Amino acid sequence: MVTSTEMTMQDMQVDDLYIGYGGQTVVHGVSFTVASGEVFGLVGPSGSGKSSILRAVGGYLAPAGGTISIGGLDVTRRSPGERDFGMVFQGYALFEHMTVRQNIAFGLKARRLDRAEVAARVEEVVELTSLGSLVDRHPRQLSGGQQQRVALARALAIRPRVLLMDEPLGALDVQLRESLLVGIKQIQSTLGITTLYVTHDQNEAFTICDRMAVLKDGKLAALGPPEHLYERPPTSFTATFIGHGNLFRLDVDRLRAGGAVAGLPGQVVPLQLAEPLAEDTHNAFVFVRPEALRCAHAAPAGSAKGTVVWRRYRGGDALVGVEVPDHAGTVIALVGDRSISERDEVGIWWEPGHATVIEETDAGVGTRADGQRLVPGDGAGPITIAAGSTRVMS
Repeated sequence: MVTSTEMTMQDMQVDDLYIGYGGQTVVHGVSFTVASGEVFGLVGPSGSGKSSILRAVGGYLAPAGGTISIGGLDVTRRSPGERDFGMVFQGYALFEHMTVRQNIAFGLKARRLDRAEVAARVEEVVELTSLGSLVDRHPRQLSGGQQQRVALARALAIRPRVLLMDEPLGALDVQLRESLLVGIKQIQSTLGITTLYVTHDQNEAFTICDRMAVLKDGKLAALGPPEHLYERPPTSFTATFIGHGNLFRLDVDRLRAGGAVAGLPGQVVPLQLAEPLAEDTHNAFVFVRPEALRCAHAAPAGSAKGTVVWRRYRGGDALVGVEVPDHAGTVIALVGDRSISERDEVGIWWEPGHATVIEETDAGVGTRADGQRLVPGDGAGPITIAAGSTRVMS
């Protein structure tokens, strides 16, 4: 079987990348580094520039500015063939008139390897991707998941320096996508191949990526390990793009004057920032994930009181929307208590360590690498939840 020692493990650096179409810039100065053997994800809404970046990295799109380097070598102006990358597309891109074996061997033959070497490499990746019983079939005789495994095997057979995957599972149903994700991650870990993975599905990125970049309007909004971006997002966009969440605007002026952060109306325990606001912070928010909120019929003293206005069953638990008097918007909580139903009166609260304060410039750029935690306060000073506080759910 092919091993990581047979793959040429390389790090990759994208520096100040600009991409334009028809005079319009769609990627604005994006920079990131992918460590050798790492799976690095590009996520973001449609039109955020993630696929454009991947195509530029692969050599299929000429950037307007910036550099792309592999192992310290500038490949920005090199053709796709000269970069020695493997590419896996959402649409598989298999040759219908060829068998599975012939599809996998195509890139090897194009590189003019001898027959014995081609056969050996095909057998290696066939074993790795569990395609042994399918090698003599044509693509039309395969399921979508099987076709995607063939596309992956073909990309791996050439022993690429970097593997590029552009929404590879986007056309598959949820259950098949999850099983293939596990298989792809196992293969990648076995080979230790540097991988750039594009997806719009955050759960997919959480499963397979070691780190990921969140893109918005062609700019880098956040970068870090999935759990870090989920638990301590640096911007309000990142917080609400990745999963569900509650976002409450803070009064920055009062906060700078030493005010405590109040909870929801009726929640009496004041909280304070662990550190002062950054100098260039213009907007600040408290962000709390639904699973960090506590919601119960019998709530402790000092909890906010509200009414459940909707409930969405999810199997082992449910998302509920709670309206709290004097609070603008609906608070979202994740509950395991099946007795909580619509129109129920409940108490709702959160603990200091489960809330994050997000700081931004007036342009929505994070002023810290990550959100900071709240700590118990002494109750001194005015509250800082601003009028018109908002809830955002993605």
